[in-house]
Amino acid sequence: MCLKAGDAGYAQVWRFDAWGVESNEHFGKHLRFAVSGDRLLVADSDRHRVLLFDSATRSLLAQAGVTDTCGNGLRDLNGPTLVSLVNDRVVVADTGNQRVVKLVVTSSKVP
Repeated sequence: MCLKAGDAGYAQVWRFDAWGVESNEHFGKHLRFAVSGDRLLVADSDRHRVLLFDSATRSLLAQAGVTDTCGNGLRDLNGPTLVSLVNDRVVVADTGNQRVVKLVVTSSKVP
């Protein structure tokens, strides 16, 4: 959510609860965030994924995990919670799998 100061206090300018109209382009209820430069990292715990956005345009750059599918494989997450982002390095607490996942963002486009 972005707020703007006005005469009567703050008003909501926009709300970032989705980045498209498809159901997979909406967030679940439990989110955690990290920011580095112009990138926003979102752990979408209920939907078993971590999403990387360009914070200025709110466009999706990358995703780890499969939307609405939990698992314990190399490409899967299960209830990711805490996240950290520094430049191109990401650390995710994959809570349901009781592991820490380290990722390196190598592309600016979603596969």
